[in-house]
Amino acid sequence: LTDGSFTVRMISSTNIGQCKDTMDKVMTVFPMPVASFIVDNDKQCFLNNVFNFNSTSNVSSGTIDAYDWKMGDNTSSNISSPVKSYTKVDSFRVRLLVTTDKGCTDSFASKVYVYPMPVASFSLNRKFSCLLKNSFLITNKSSIPNGGTIALYQYYYGNNDSSLLKDPVAYSYPASGQYTIMQRVTSDKGCWDTATSVVTINPNPNLAFTVDSVCFKDSSIFVNNSTIVSGTIDQWKWIFGDGKTSTLQSPKHKYKAVGVYDITLIAVTNSLCTDTLKKVGAAKVNANPKAGFYYTKQRSWENEVDIQYTDTSLGAQSWKWDFASMGTSTDQNPKLYYVDTLTQLTRLIVTNSVGCSDTTTKLIFIAPDVVYYMPSAFTPNDDNINETFKPIGLSYAINYKFIVFNRWGEILFKTDNPQLGWDGKFDGELVEQDLYFYRLEFVGVDELRHEEKGNIMILR
Repeated sequence: LTDGSFTVRMISSTNIGQCKDTMDKVMTVFPMPVASFIVDNDKQCFLNNVFNFNSTSNVSSGTIDAYDWKMGDNTSSNISSPVKSYTKVDSFRVRLLVTTDKGCTDSFASKVYVYPMPVASFSLNRKFSCLLKNSFLITNKSSIPNGGTIALYQYYYGNNDSSLLKDPVAYSYPASGQYTIMQRVTSDKGCWDTATSVVTINPNPNLAFTVDSVCFKDSSIFVNNSTIVSGTIDQWKWIFGDGKTSTLQSPKHKYKAVGVYDITLIAVTNSLCTDTLKKVGAAKVNANPKAGFYYTKQRSWENEVDIQYTDTSLGAQSWKWDFASMGTSTDQNPKLYYVDTLTQLTRLIVTNSVGCSDTTTKLIFIAPDVVYYMPSAFTPNDDNINETFKPIGLSYAINYKFIVFNRWGEILFKTDNPQLGWDGKFDGELVEQDLYFYRLEFVGVDELRHEEKGNIMILR
């Protein structure tokens, strides 16, 4: 059968006499519409689902004047290309009924699918950590409703590292900083969701220090070279290896014994991150030499004195003597020659093989011994030989008194000057060759009073 206009003739006749009549009438058969539609994507995830329907119905002649869409969720539309978003997860039978201008109808139905969304979710064992020994453990809490299946788990740690495990193993960051961990879960239908969490890894201090060897009784100076990438180092603790500690950044410490000491430095940052550095035998305290000396008088005559200095130091390898006005010496056992009395501050500095030194100082009074002799005779005869009589070798004396007298007690010569002697004269005239007498009194450089009596012969 086809549509079109058709002439229908009806012939009627009687049963008596065969009487007939004829009637023609034109009949019209209208074409049927063919209902159909397409949808841009008939399988969509629930989140932001949008189905774009477009009627592809047609009719061979005439027009389609009415569209009746049944969307499968008790909603409808009467336009040719409706847009539909579903509010629940399910499959929906969509039916389109079209009507032509002649009232002819046809319908077409097809299913569309709305898939469930997975819900990404995870927890962390911590949000903050110090870099040293940091460890972040992810606990997966993602789910999917309506009997869906999560087919793919993806974790991104914010530093180009990732994991495809459903329950990742603990992860440690290699560098400090702030990172965003993202979880992406994908269903077997390709629907996905993400969840994120920010973690902070604070830097630990990078500890470094130096300390030079010192001599005993000197302070060890600890130079702190520690650094930190960000933040500040707020607390310090030094353990000096002798039971003593310090909280200064760069302390000094004086050890009470020679030896080698292990040093431990502990630091705490403003984020309470710590680190510890221990250096075995880092601090060394070297022994000092022991300075010492004595001196001996080797020769003494009149105003001349020879002094021998003898080193008694222990552990010394070099010597430095300071004799005040008498100069310096680097000999181990120097010898000095004096021509005057002297109160001398004598200092000896000795140094050992590691540069440690010791000093000793003595205040020394240098003076000749009280050594002199009295001649038994002299010859005042103007030949410039033995012309006067006085103590020989006595250069320094105080409270000096020298008297010469004859056998009758008459004083012939008297002086308080140690440099003056009797020229054998009395009242300007030479006395007779004879035996005369003297008395000597003085206080010597030994601070003792000396007295002597004797006689002297004048020879012609």
